[in-house]
Amino acid sequence: MRAEWRQAGPGHWQLIGGVGLETVTGLLALPEADGGRLRIDWSRVDALDSTAVALMIEWLRQARRAGIELRFSGRPPALDNLLEVFDLRAPLADLLA
Repeated sequence: MRAEWRQAGPGHWQLIGGVGLETVTGLLALPEADGGRLRIDWSRVDALDSTAVALMIEWLRQARRAGIELRFSGRPPALDNLLEVFDLRAPLADLLA
């Protein structure tokens, strides 16, 4: 499994590949925000496990500490299912575009 970032615009990053135990270390740092805003697009993620949920929460912590407004878009159905299983859809609703 591989994962990489691709900048789609200022403060807009696409996550490409798989998000799991094998790739999480390379994804821990938030990509560059623009004007205090950052959008992470999950639409090109082709594989994931519960590590993806932990990664989202870690990014949220980092964003809050840095004063960055973080949003997630293009979530695959598997990620939405995990958020539902962990009862996190409501607490994260403001971040889910």
